[in-house]
This record gives sequence, C-alpha cells and structure tokens, in this order.
Amino acid sequence: SPIGVKQVQERAEKSGLGAMKFEVADMRRLHETFAANSFDSVVDKGTLDAMYCSAASDTSLPAMKEAILRVLAGGGRYVC
Repeated sequence: SPIGVKQVQERAEKSGLGAMKFEVADMRRLHETFAANSFDSVVDKGTLDAMYCSAASDTSLPAMKEAILRVLAGGGRYVC
C-alpha cells in the first residue's frame, strides 16, 4: 500500500538506507511500470501468499512469476 511504502521508506532513511527505493506496483503487471532487467532483486513481503490464497491464483501466480523474471537482471534474486 502507499502508506506502508511511505513508512518503510522513512524508516530506511532514518537508518541510513535512504538510497533504497520502495514502490507500489501490481506484481502481475510489473512490465507496465518497469523495464526488463531493471532490478538486481525483487523483495516480496506477503504478496505470494496473498496471490496463492486468492480465487484467481491459477492465472495470477503464473503472471506474477513471468513479471518478476522479466524485470530481474541476469543473476537477480527474488526474495520472499
């Protein structure tokens, strides 16, 4: 959520990690927001669990996986 991202960004800045960037995006449609090979890592805090439990998991999970793999740079990591 935008509120959660704002809070974690403020905490990161207070901890000397202000260079870290946090975003709100639809994990199934990352290509609409980010270019291919944009990230060394994608950090997921609960999204996979929520998608897995949703009624649309049959379509949402493959879309999320494809989107993550597309935006990760070579050797990039998905952390959840």
